[in-house]
Amino acid sequence: MRSAELKVAQAFLPKPDRYAGADVLKMIETLNSEIFQTASIMADVYSPELQGPGTEVAGDPAREHAAFVNTEVILGASMAKMLQTFNHQEENILLQIAFQASMCAFAEWMMTSWCYQERDSGVELVFQETYEQLRESEEQPVSARWRILTRKYVRQLYPTVSQPDLAYHFISACANILIISGLHESEERLMERLADRFSDRFTLIVERAVHFNEVIGDDITSCEFLPIYCMPDVAFDPSTMENDTDNGSAMGSPEAMFVQSENKILCTTDLGLLRAEKVQGKERTWHQTVMLKPKIVMPSGLTASPTASDSPS
Repeated sequence: MRSAELKVAQAFLPKPDRYAGADVLKMIETLNSEIFQTASIMADVYSPELQGPGTEVAGDPAREHAAFVNTEVILGASMAKMLQTFNHQEENILLQIAFQASMCAFAEWMMTSWCYQERDSGVELVFQETYEQLRESEEQPVSARWRILTRKYVRQLYPTVSQPDLAYHFISACANILIISGLHESEERLMERLADRFSDRFTLIVERAVHFNEVIGDDITSCEFLPIYCMPDVAFDPSTMENDTDNGSAMGSPEAMFVQSENKILCTTDLGLLRAEKVQGKERTWHQTVMLKPKIVMPSGLTASPTASDSPS
C-alpha cells in the first residue's frame, strides 16, 4: 500500500525538463526562418502571374468574394483590401508578407493545439479553458503533470491528424491570397499547383510546429512556453512586439498607401516566444518573460506602389 501511495506521489513530483529555454527558442527561430524562406520563394514564383487592378481580364466574382472572406478571417480586412488593390507585379513584398502572416497564424494554432481540431471547436476550447483554470489554481508541478497526462489520453481519443492534412491549411490560405491578389484560376487548380511545388516545404513547417507542440506540452514541467502571435488590428506594444517596418524597407513611392489607425498592427510575420513561471507565495503570481518578440507589420510602414492602371503600357 505504501509503495502504491509513493508511486502516486512521485507522479506529481517536479521532474527535470528535457529541453532548455535556449533549445525552445532555437526551435521557434528555425520555424520562422522556414516560413520566411517559403513565403519569399512563393512571392517570386507567383507575382508575375497576377493581374493587377485595372486589367481587362476579369475573374469569377463569386470565387473572389469567397477568397476575400476566407482571407479576411485570417489576415483581417485591411490586409485583404490591400492585396486586392496592390500591383504585385511591380513589388511582391506585400504578397510575401501575406503568405508569412497566414502561415504564422496556422503554425501558432498547431503549436498550441490539444488535438488539432478546428481552432474554435468545442473540444479545443474545453481542454484549453479547463487547463487555464487549473494552472491558475494549482501549483506548477501539479498543473504540468495534469497537462502531460491529459495530452496522452487526448491523443488516444483524438488520433493526431496526419501532417499532409495539416499542410492543407497553408495551401488553402495561400490559394485564397493569390485569388484576391489577381490570379484568375480556380481554387482547386491553385491548390494542386501549390501542393506540387511547395508540399515539401509546407510539410517541413508542419513537422516543426508539431514537434514544438510536443516539446512544450510533454517535456516541460518547470514553466510554460508559449508562441506569441498577434492578431490583426491589435494595438502595437513596443515592449512585447518588434516593428518589422522600422528598418526602412518600405515599398514603392514615399506616399503612404494606408494611414495608420489608432496604432494598430496589420499582421504578424514572425512568431515570438513567452516563458511563464509561477511564483510561489500567497498570491501565486506568474513571472512572464518575452524571450523573443514577434515581428509585426504596421500599415504606416507600407507605402504605395503604382497600380497596374498607372504602369506604363
